[in-house]
Amino acid sequence: MFPPEIEDLAEVARSHRSFDEFRYYVSIVRTRPYSRIHALIEPEGGFVTLEDVCKGRLKWAGKPLEDYVYAKGVWAVGRNPDATGRKFCKPKITIYRGGSEIKPGDWVALEEEYARGHGEPVYRLTVPWTDVVWAGTYEKEWYYVPKHLQGVFRSLEDFWKLAHSNPSEKGERLKELELEKRATVHAYVDGKISYREYVEKITALDNEIRRLKTKN
Repeated sequence: MFPPEIEDLAEVARSHRSFDEFRYYVSIVRTRPYSRIHALIEPEGGFVTLEDVCKGRLKWAGKPLEDYVYAKGVWAVGRNPDATGRKFCKPKITIYRGGSEIKPGDWVALEEEYARGHGEPVYRLTVPWTDVVWAGTYEKEWYYVPKHLQGVFRSLEDFWKLAHSNPSEKGERLKELELEKRATVHAYVDGKISYREYVEKITALDNEIRRLKTKN
């Protein structure tokens, strides 16, 4: 079953005529939505989470992280006791992204000012440190990959195949609910329903969406 919270990325895969075409776009485009897909593919040796860095579990592509040329700074995050290091080593951490809300697979920063340099407004989200994984560049660049999505896609081919399997009932229902929300907004703007009816309808739809997203 394709994870319903990233169903929009499955639609991206389905929009391509072949796997080779899809793979080409993911390999050259470093912006949304392809950057999100790239981030969700498990790297060789597994994801390196912020928890791993802070607890000294330092491996990248199967090698000690401190031996990796781009890892000197991120290695210091877990070793450095001053303000640039250990302040990030908390089981709950606030991550930042400039210009757009934070979704699974997004580039994120641990520092608000760094995120601001990539756009405004700056969005923030407090998450477990297990949901923040190193992007493989340097210490200021991370991905937001919720723990339950880590390891779902061992390769880009896995992503393609799962995206083309039968859509889940949950995913289909979530799409229907989002369309209902959009229609409700238009109905209110067009004066077809009152503000009270609008609030009641949106609240009911949001509650069902939340229930479906948390349902196993």
